[in-house]
Amino acid sequence: MDAVIAHLFRPPFDLRFAWSVERCVQRIHPQTNGYVYIKDLRKVQSQGYALEQILIVDDSPEKVMRQPKNLVAIQAFQGQQDDKALLQLADDLLARAC
Repeated sequence: MDAVIAHLFRPPFDLRFAWSVERCVQRIHPQTNGYVYIKDLRKVQSQGYALEQILIVDDSPEKVMRQPKNLVAIQAFQGQQDDKALLQLADDLLARAC
């Protein structure tokens, strides 16, 4: 994950937190009885960040069920060499920041 972040997020972006499964809250999904890994923004908020200034980029809306307004949905990566979704997202975010 660190290599992807280093490649995609360069100045002027100041990425301070990247979420991996180790930081998720694990819950049992009531319909499937399988596990769901939830990204609970209260963990980031407790570090002094305002929720309205946080975006979560994810391909699984259930992971942000506690703060759905913070989700930037993206298609799941399937290994295609021509997949440019994250690069396009970086360009879009850069355009918003300027």
